[in-house]
Amino acid sequence: MKRVMIFLVILVGCERELADTQACEEARWAIAARVWECTGNAESADAVLDAFDAQYTCRAWDMSKGEVSSSLGPSGTEVTTTTSSLFHCSLAIRSLACETVESYGTDVGAFMDSSDGCSWVVEEKGGAR
Repeated sequence: MKRVMIFLVILVGCERELADTQACEEARWAIAARVWECTGNAESADAVLDAFDAQYTCRAWDMSKGEVSSSLGPSGTEVTTTTSSLFHCSLAIRSLACETVESYGTDVGAFMDSSDGCSWVVEEKGGAR
């Protein structure tokens, strides 16, 4: 019984707020993790992280809200999504087949095209995406 009570106290104490750029960071690390898992090459995983950092900046969202709005729709129209949907980008990347990952190499743009949700979490340096 003591172990169960300790476990419950630990579970309750583990709640934390997500960082404003958490969904983007998850996508960034998902790319590197998938490259490493599929190729076994840590240098390639590091290279893709460097490419991500060179090409993209993270969009910040107030993750404490249930939904977020932006002018990311066609022709700048206002669209809304749930904050949990922001993590679809990283989920899609983590689900890529190794053959696909290997064909992408360090082409971060190809990874970011894996999900429409990626446009919610990153912005290309220079303003695109």
